[in-house]
Formats: sequence, structure tokens, C-alpha cells
Amino acid sequence: MVVERRFGESADQLRIGAADLVRLKVDVLFVSSAGLAKILQLETKTIPIVIGRADEDLVAAGLVDSLPRPGGNITGSQLLNDDLIPKRLELLKALVPNLSKVALLREDVTTSALPQCAARGTWLPLSSA
Repeated sequence: MVVERRFGESADQLRIGAADLVRLKVDVLFVSSAGLAKILQLETKTIPIVIGRADEDLVAAGLVDSLPRPGGNITGSQLLNDDLIPKRLELLKALVPNLSKVALLREDVTTSALPQCAARGTWLPLSSA
């Protein structure tokens, strides 16, 4: 297996590196963020782009149609996703059977993504004062 690497400190350098990788006709392009995936997406619609650990919402960024069915040539993993919180809590409960209380600290006060959690707990928004 041959691994090609390109680096850049500016958007222009990254775009040049992306174009160079596409010209090499690699089998897959691997990136660690939605921003880098967007740069690659400008260069190819056919070579698969795999995002290793996106902190961004890939659907909101317009990179994929949905997490279960990304569509296009982009796939990967998204670390932060409100839709996965109930599943993560379920997994945590399976790992720690005696678990009875869990705390979540969030930057926003929207609980629409967590209706079943909000119904069972008390949500107190942090004061900005």
C-alpha cells in the first residue's frame, strides 16, 4: 500500500494538495475534518472521501444527505451528534449497570434532540451573567 500525504497551512496550499492527490487517482482520500472534506469535494465527486473524526455536523455542513445514508462520495464518522446521545447513554448503562444519574453540560439549551432525556430530568440553562 502506498500512502500519499499532502500538507498545507493555508486554504490555497490545501486546495493545491487536494488537486494533486486527485490527479494521482488514489483509491480513497482520508481526512480528519469536514473542512478538509469540503476542499476535496471541490476536486472530485468520484473518489471516495472518508472523514476520520469530524467534530462538525456533516449533514448541516452539506457534506452528506444523512448519517445512515450519506450519499455522494463522502462517508466517515462524526464524533459530535445529538442523534447519537440516547444510544451513547444506552451503551454507558450497559457498561455500568448500576448507573443511575448522568449529567450533561451543553453550550446550548435546546433539548429537542433529547426528548426522552428531557422528559426524565431537569434542564437548567446556565446563566450568562
